[in-house]
Amino acid sequence: EVFYAHSTEPVPSQAQAPTGRYSFRDIVLISIGLDGKIDWIQTIEKHQVSAGDYGYYSGFTAVPNGNAVDLIYNTTAETENRQESLDEEMANFPGGPRKSLVKHVRVTRTGEVSEDLFRKDSEYGRSIPSISRGVDQGKMLVYMRRRNRARIGYVSFP
Repeated sequence: EVFYAHSTEPVPSQAQAPTGRYSFRDIVLISIGLDGKIDWIQTIEKHQVSAGDYGYYSGFTAVPNGNAVDLIYNTTAETENRQESLDEEMANFPGGPRKSLVKHVRVTRTGEVSEDLFRKDSEYGRSIPSISRGVDQGKMLVYMRRRNRARIGYVSFP
């Protein structure tokens, strides 16, 4: 994952939180064969930008799943429209273009990529990738926050 941070600390006499701009970009997966040669390289386009939160909701969580790897990360309808041709469903997404979504990406052992929106509503909030963990083949504990409420979900990918 490509990560950039520009942060400024508050003046000690001021009671304010540090501010900063955090940018988490594409995920790159590389398959290296037993002979040490690269079999394939796959780039997952991802664009996450946040400010003043230390990138808390950015990043991704991955778990091996048999002959594939499953990844999840937060995105928005606005970002999805930028990355894909304007999809009717995303263009008119309830809650507006900045509504938080959770995206699921699967990369197979041969480098094939499939993507879908894992959560199309933010009833449970946004996932926090730095705390979420893969717990077994194709199984993940996902920590989610919405305002002052926190939830932990158990996800099993087929």
